[in-house]
Order: sequence, then C-alpha cells, then structure tokens
Amino acid sequence: MAAAVGVCLFAIAQPLAASPDWDLVGLRKQLTDLSAALREDEGLRTMSVPDLVAGLGVPELDGLETVSHSVAHGNDPATLAWTDKRHAIAAMSQIYGDNDNLRTMSAGREGDTEALEIRAGVLTLDQLRPRMTARHLGRDRTTGADVLRVPLIVGRDATLRLNAGDVLKLSNNDGAFLVNFGRLEIVGGEISAFRNDDETSKEFAPFVTSIGSGTVHLSDATFRNLGFG
Repeated sequence: MAAAVGVCLFAIAQPLAASPDWDLVGLRKQLTDLSAALREDEGLRTMSVPDLVAGLGVPELDGLETVSHSVAHGNDPATLAWTDKRHAIAAMSQIYGDNDNLRTMSAGREGDTEALEIRAGVLTLDQLRPRMTARHLGRDRTTGADVLRVPLIVGRDATLRLNAGDVLKLSNNDGAFLVNFGRLEIVGGEISAFRNDDETSKEFAPFVTSIGSGTVHLSDATFRNLGFG
C-alpha cells in the first residue's frame, strides 16, 4: 500500500516540473551582475534607476522615470510652521504599530498637540535660535546646548542640518521627538535626550526616526540616551 501511494504521489508531482523560463533566468543573472557592479563601482551608484535598468530589456520598465520632488539645497531659507503632532504619530503607527502612541501623545504638557514643522528649505540651529522663544527652545544650563521643547517634523521638501559642534537636546519633560520625512544631515553634530530631575514623562523617551521618503546623512554623528515612545 505504501508503495502504491508513493507511485501515485510521484505521478502527480511529475507534470509540475516545468522547463525553466530562460528569459527569467537571464534577467536574474543580469540583476545579479548589476548588484555586483553597484557594490564595486561607486560611479554607478550615482546613476538614476532608469539609466541602470535601460539595458535589461524588460518592456515593463520602458519609459521609467525618476520620481523627483523639491529638495532643499545650499542655504535655501527654511519655512517653518506649526502643525499637529498627531499627524506624525499616525504616520509612524502605520510602520511601527500603535503600541507607543498613548505614551507619545501623553508626554509633555497636558492637552498640547503642537509640533514645529520645517516645511521647506534648510534649517540649522543658528537659524532656529532667533525664530524660537524660550517656551519652545531653551538652554541646558550645564552645557549650554540647545534644548528643544516641542516635537520637530522635517517635511518632505526640507532639510535639518546639524554641523560640527552642534548639539540638539530633546526635552523628555516636554515630549519632544524628531520625525524626518525629508532629509536629516548630521556632520559632527549630536542629538540627545534632555531629562530634568523632576521629569514628568517617566514612561516616555525622546526619539529620532526617519520614515516615508525621509533620508539620513550621518558623518561622525552622535546619538545619546534616545529611545522610542
């Protein structure tokens, strides 16, 4: 009986062994070769995706165009606006889940949902200081570092740039965090958490995250005492 079952199974399985799709095999080899070339040739990594795939012979990719959006360059003046931090929290929950939403929402001043958004342009700490009051940007009396007292959102068309020696502290008491949808550049700078002895948000830790179209450029950057939610 066991032998009969084995023969039956073999008879059913036999027709499923189809011949290879040689076009697909060839495409896989081309993609493998392309991946190897990208690892070895830095110049290729500067090319657009349409240029890279142009020689693959895939009709579905014909006419592929690079998706572009407005990107902040140089010293374009930053456009700042106030927004609701719940928009950023909702976007994060789509990726990370909603386990930390309540703690993130309840951190800071009761009933306060405001967040500072960089809508466009490039923002540095030198540019931020004169545009903020002590209510939203304070000073660490011990180190003199800037202490952000409100959530900061880097918009899709904006850049936050921390240069060498810049230190941005996110206030635990005020529920500060940083969400990047645009570009975050830290070259020799630091982002860390700031906690008072009488901290009120004991279940919350300031955090930095980049989601959606956000990109991050780090060089000799430092992160200290951060968490998530």
